[in-house]
Amino acid sequence: MLRYIIKRTLWVIPTMVGVLIILFSLTYLMPGDPASVMLGPRATPELVAEINQRLHLDRAMPVRLGYYLIGIVKGDLGTSVWSGHKVSALIAAALPHTALLAVTSLGVAALIGILLGAFAAVRRDSPIGGGVTIVSLLGVAVPDFVAALLLMLLFCIQIPILPALGAGAEGDLFDIAKHLILPATALGIGWVGLSVPAHPRIHAGCSGCGLHSYRPGFCHPQTRHRVSVRFEKCRDSFHHRHRSGGG
Repeated sequence: MLRYIIKRTLWVIPTMVGVLIILFSLTYLMPGDPASVMLGPRATPELVAEINQRLHLDRAMPVRLGYYLIGIVKGDLGTSVWSGHKVSALIAAALPHTALLAVTSLGVAALIGILLGAFAAVRRDSPIGGGVTIVSLLGVAVPDFVAALLLMLLFCIQIPILPALGAGAEGDLFDIAKHLILPATALGIGWVGLSVPAHPRIHAGCSGCGLHSYRPGFCHPQTRHRVSVRFEKCRDSFHHRHRSGGG
């Protein structure tokens, strides 16, 4: 097991290098000069030459790739052309909010998914269970950004009770939680849908296991007794054959 983990971990290195090379090569697929594209209407020959020199765009491709990989290893992701700030600083500033949103959305998806999955397992053949299945299918079919726009339209415009933008005041847990409700719900809707079975033969997430284990024949006491008796007979037969062979 340890060998497998080490092997899979080492495979991360060439995978990351390959991804970085592909991302770097995408700049050559851009129409025109990358510096002119970044500057847009502000592009002048002087600014284009300055950008080319600062970003090593006037060098050969292998040299530029070397600068790019060395910068990645050092943690220097460059400077944003639009804001003028370090890209690493921008990522570090947004990372805590992103991590909090990811954990919250997973928590929302797990909580609602487990409850709906258990409910669908109990009321599987009822109209209510079918309604839960339809809702789960809609959750899977609707993209996250569409769900976010619909939630903003409902709870920010029609019924303005939740904020549409921002991450909340720093240090105010209630305000932060209030700002997390809409984005966490929008991201968790799709995962909630995966927790509810769409068809009797298709099970996903926790409710798939719940449906199988909830069936009466699966966990009936008499069934457990029969399994236990068969196990004991097989064990006694094995020991008997072993003693006979040994004798």
